[in-house]
Amino acid sequence: MRQVIYTSLATSPMSGNEIVEMLKQAQKNNNEHGITGALIFFFGRFVQYIEGEDQKISQLVQNIENDKRNT
Repeated sequence: MRQVIYTSLATSPMSGNEIVEMLKQAQKNNNEHGITGALIFFFGRFVQYIEGEDQKISQLVQNIENDKRNT
């Protein structure tokens, strides 16, 4: 089991609908991979806690790092 907490900044303003859609997709993907956690978004900043199998968390962290919506 691996746990990660990170913060990042949105690269552009995000609407409420964009955030909800991103969250829905993340929940779907995380459920498929046995990943749990929490996501907070405020004033253009993300704070996220994720946990799951080491390899799956490593892949998710890489995916997040490659996501152009945040830095």
